[in-house]
Amino acid sequence: MKEKLLLKIYSLEGEKEYRVDKVILPTFLGQITVLLNHQPLMCLIKKGKISFWDDQGENQILVQREAFAKIEQKKVEIFLI
Repeated sequence: MKEKLLLKIYSLEGEKEYRVDKVILPTFLGQITVLLNHQPLMCLIKKGKISFWDDQGENQILVQREAFAKIEQKKVEIFLI
């Protein structure tokens, strides 16, 4: 089985967890694509759509205000305020 990236999204409604192939984040410097073994990074996320691909295909989450992401080699954590 192919190894997947762990995506965790924290919000006031709770925590969600997904196993994904890639994540696209809207940052203030442009969109970034995160794949497995990405360089560790912290970044601000602007209003827009977070897209990610899992076994069911593409999914999107709407970001209605600024947030931030913590990216590690095997995990992406997104903190929606």
